[in-house]
Amino acid sequence: MIGTLQGGKTLSPQREGLYREVFEHSPVVIRVEDWSRVKVMIDGLARRGVKDWRRYFERRPDQLAKAIELCACVDMSAAALSLYRPAGKGKLREPAADPVAAELTAFRDQIVSAVGGAARFAIDTSETTSDGSDIFTRVHGVIPPAHRDDWSLVIFTVEDITERRRAEAALIESNARAVQAHKRTISAMESIAQGFALYDADDRLVLSNSRYRELLYPDMQNQVLVGMTFEEIVRNAAARGLIEDAEGDAETWVAQRVANHRNPGADHPQRRSSGQWVQITESKTEEGDIVAIYTDITKLKNADQELLDANRFLDNQSRELEEMAQHLIQARDQAELANRVKSEFLANMSHELRTPLNAIIGFSEVIKRSMFDAADNKKVLEYAEDINESGLLLLGLINEILDLTKVEAGKTELYEENVDVSKALRSCLAMISQQAEEAGIGIECDSAPETLVLYADENKFKQIFVNLLSNAIKFTPSGGNVRIRIWYSRDNGFVYQVADIGIGIALADIPIALTPFRQIDSSLNRKYKGTGLGLPLTKALVELHGGSLDLQSEVGIGTIVTVRFPAERIV
Repeated sequence: MIGTLQGGKTLSPQREGLYREVFEHSPVVIRVEDWSRVKVMIDGLARRGVKDWRRYFERRPDQLAKAIELCACVDMSAAALSLYRPAGKGKLREPAADPVAAELTAFRDQIVSAVGGAARFAIDTSETTSDGSDIFTRVHGVIPPAHRDDWSLVIFTVEDITERRRAEAALIESNARAVQAHKRTISAMESIAQGFALYDADDRLVLSNSRYRELLYPDMQNQVLVGMTFEEIVRNAAARGLIEDAEGDAETWVAQRVANHRNPGADHPQRRSSGQWVQITESKTEEGDIVAIYTDITKLKNADQELLDANRFLDNQSRELEEMAQHLIQARDQAELANRVKSEFLANMSHELRTPLNAIIGFSEVIKRSMFDAADNKKVLEYAEDINESGLLLLGLINEILDLTKVEAGKTELYEENVDVSKALRSCLAMISQQAEEAGIGIECDSAPETLVLYADENKFKQIFVNLLSNAIKFTPSGGNVRIRIWYSRDNGFVYQVADIGIGIALADIPIALTPFRQIDSSLNRKYKGTGLGLPLTKALVELHGGSLDLQSEVGIGTIVTVRFPAERIV
C-alpha cells in the first residue's frame, strides 16, 4: 500500500524506499488502517434508517465493539514500538492489543466524523501500553481522497502528550492549591472586624476585604478597585465628602494623607463625615508594600464624648444651680421691692382715699347737725353734689385697685363676642363727652368703618378706650384737643391712637407709668385726682386680648398711646 500512489500508479523502487524510510523513522507514530469492512457495516445500518450515529452507538455499544473488530491494522511506523512498548509490530496489529480502537469513546468519535463526511479528524484520548502504563495521546486521522468511498485506507498520526498532560494537571493542581490558599486568605480577611488593605511598592491596591470598603468608602464600594492608586482612592473619597477633615481644602488634605501613607508613622484617628471614627494603622514591608489596618473606634470615641458631655453637663448644672440661686436672690429682692412699692403705694393712696371719704363724712355731718329752711335748699344741694362727686371718685379708685389686682391674680375672664367697633366707639365718646366739655377740651376722632367687627370682650374694649381718653382729657390743658386716629388691615390688625398735648412723661419714667403700683410723682396724682393705676390696668386688658400697648411721650409736648389688636380678631 505504501508503494502505490493515488490513481493506482506504482512508485519506483527508489521512491518507495525513500517513503518507507520516512515512514519508519518518523518522530511520531504513523498508523495505517483498513476500515473497508466498517464502511460496509455503516452502509448497511444507513439503509436500515440509522441517521444519528452518535446516539445509535451510545445506545448500542455492542455494535461499536463489532465495528472495532472489523478494523484492520495494515502497518505502523517504528515509533509505535517506543510509544506502546509491545514485543514487536505483530503484537500491535492484533485487535486485542489495538490501543487506538480499544478506546470506545475515541473510536465512536472517529466513526461519527467519518460518516459525517469529515476527511480529517482529531481526538485526545488516554490509552494503556502493552506493559500496562497509562499514556495520553493526540490522534489525527485522515482518509485520502481516493479511499473516501470505501475507507480502505485511513492514516493516523499519534502524538504522545502524556508529559504535557501531566504538566497541565500539575499546573491545574498547583493553581487549585493557590486558589484554595487565596480563598483561605480572603476568608481569613473577611472574618476579621477590621478593614484590611495591601498596597504594593507602586502604591496600587493589591488586596482588600469588604470591611475596608464598607468602613472607609460606603458610598463608593464598587469604585474601589484592585490596581487603583491610594491617591486615586482617597481623592475620590474627599470629592464625595466622605472625610470631614478634607472639607474646605481637599487638595491639601489629600497631599498630606498620601505623604503619611507612603511613610507610615504612629497610629492616628480619622473622623468620617458620617460621624464614624476610624483608627488607621499602617506599616511598610521589606519589599516596600504597605499594609493598612482600619479599626472602627466610634464607640470608644462616643464613650469619651459621653464622658466629656457628662462632665460638661455637671458643670452646666452647677452653673445653672448658681444662676438659679442668683435668680432666687433676685426674686427675693424683687418681692421685697414689690412689697415696699405696694406699701408706699398704699401709704400714698391713704391720702387719696381719705380725702373723698373725709368730704363725704364732713358734709354728711353738716347735713346731720344743721336744720335748713327752704332758703337753704341750695346749700344742701351743693353739699349733696360734693358728697356724690367724692363717692364716685372713691368708687373709681377702689374699682381700679380691685380690677388690677384681679388681672394680676389671673382671675380676669374675657366674655368675647362680635363687637361693632363703630357703635362701641360712639358709646365711649358719649360717656366721656361731659368730662371733655367741662374741661374745655375738644375731641377729634376718625370715623370707624361701619362694617368693622372685632371679636373681643365689649365691656373691657370700652373700658380700655374710655381709660385712655379720660387720661388724655385729664392731662390736656383747657382749650386743647385730643386726637383719635383709627386704621386697620387684615395683616396688621385693628389699631387706634389717642394723642394729647398735655404735660407729658419723661422717657425714663415711661416704664414706671406702665408698672402696677409704681408712681412717677404722687403730687401729680393728687393734683389730677388719680391712682396712677389706669395705664397699667389698660395695658393688662389689651394684652389679655393678645394685643399690645405702646406709649410715646415727651415732657411739655404731650403723649401718644397706640393700641393694637391682632389681625385674627377682625371678623
